[in-house]
Amino acid sequence: MNEESNESGSAVHQVNNCLIASFNRHSDETSISRTGKVLLKQLAKNRAKGVIIDLSDVTILSSNEFAILKNVARSVAMMGTTPVFSGFQPGVAASLVDLDTGFDDIMTARNIDDAVELLAKLMLD
Repeated sequence: MNEESNESGSAVHQVNNCLIASFNRHSDETSISRTGKVLLKQLAKNRAKGVIIDLSDVTILSSNEFAILKNVARSVAMMGTTPVFSGFQPGVAASLVDLDTGFDDIMTARNIDDAVELLAKLMLD
């Protein structure tokens, strides 16, 4: 497993043919943007088939932070790789829905295991 992290504790891991960007409760706009750039650089080098944006440790997420994450996911998709968000906490999901941030263009999974399973299924289709 290959890993690169930054001072906020956010990290990008490579597991087989998938990159996992993990964020934590201390993630802010700056660290999210920095981790997104690390993810895109690793994706360009490794040509992973899937990217999981793991938010399972995030308890608060602003609409601006979510917009950065959505832009990272769009960049991943533009590079020909499927992005999946995983691990939204109930409070985070509810607040993002209340803020009408829009989920129509993103793929989600309950946890990393479900995200890996979803990506595996998509790669077989």
